[in-house]
Amino acid sequence: MDEKTIIREQERLAREKKRQKNRRKRRLAAVAAAALLIGAAWYIGWGRKMEIQPEQTAVEVTAQTGQEIVYAILTGVKGNEITYTETGEETGQTQEPAQQEQTALIPVGTEVVTRLGTVTTFSRLAAGDNVALITQEDGEETVIVRVYIL
Repeated sequence: MDEKTIIREQERLAREKKRQKNRRKRRLAAVAAAALLIGAAWYIGWGRKMEIQPEQTAVEVTAQTGQEIVYAILTGVKGNEITYTETGEETGQTQEPAQQEQTALIPVGTEVVTRLGTVTTFSRLAAGDNVALITQEDGEETVIVRVYIL
């Protein structure tokens, strides 16, 4: 082989290598674009679904005869002991700025109902939750019968 043939062969190999590199870049760009489109479509569809869902799954807070509904914001949860501030209504805003915190024990086995209507245990409760406490007088003390997470 002469020198010109070797140079042409090297140039051909360089062009082929460059084409393969460009193909990889185009494939990667196509995969990234497809993933972006799929992600955007999924996000838009999920967002619409989430906008509709809360209205359809709102849980109604009800109390039976002899029971009282207390709306509150939990300020602390430790075991089955909760610390809360009464809000007076479902909005989560306290009636008075300097409202006093109260502490109560949640009896073992007390139902806690989530926003979606799922019944769970008090381990699901966390500080900052807006809740509705269903209370009932049991002799001289007030007992929490059920908790709704709002």
